[in-house]
Amino acid sequence: MNSVLWLGVDVLKAIKGHGPSDWEAYGVSIDTRTLKKGDIFFALAGPNYDGHQFISEAIKKGASVIISWDIKNLKPVEPYKAKGIKEKGQFVLRKEGKKK
Repeated sequence: MNSVLWLGVDVLKAIKGHGPSDWEAYGVSIDTRTLKKGDIFFALAGPNYDGHQFISEAIKKGASVIISWDIKNLKPVEPYKAKGIKEKGQFVLRKEGKKK
């Protein structure tokens, strides 16, 4: 992995998000085909695909965190936990345990 690109606290501040902030990421991805271990995965809904359908794949590939805007389409996936989620705004799913 490369050097740390984002700290959780900075990402949450930038997106005005909710959730745990004790994580770090080495890259950013909106596509699980190009996601690398340690990346943030943004689960975005588009006209052809909904990124929420690919959260399990992002977890399998080692995403450090999942960020979503749509609580209705999100089902917490083990070993990720939804914490501090509010009905509006961005929120984060993060693996349980310490940062790498």
